[in-house]
Amino acid sequence: MIVYVPVSAEVEAYRNNRQISHDETALTEIAKNHGEMTFSLTPALAASAERLDKLYFVGDGHWTVLGNAVVAQCLSDQIARRFKSH
Repeated sequence: MIVYVPVSAEVEAYRNNRQISHDETALTEIAKNHGEMTFSLTPALAASAERLDKLYFVGDGHWTVLGNAVVAQCLSDQIARRFKSH
């Protein structure tokens, strides 16, 4: 499985109008063409009630402790669902 990690501008675009970036769309298509599954973190980060500057360090692009917590919970839920389905 390939996990798509969005930059803050992609999360903002998704929050504003559910727009998926060209990069995410291209990666998903490439993965699909090679028989790989993708999982996007964009919806989980966008669904957070926190402001983007609380999820990402400003001018840096990395997640803050809170951003890491959102992603960790999302990935944990995803893994748990996959194990339950097998």
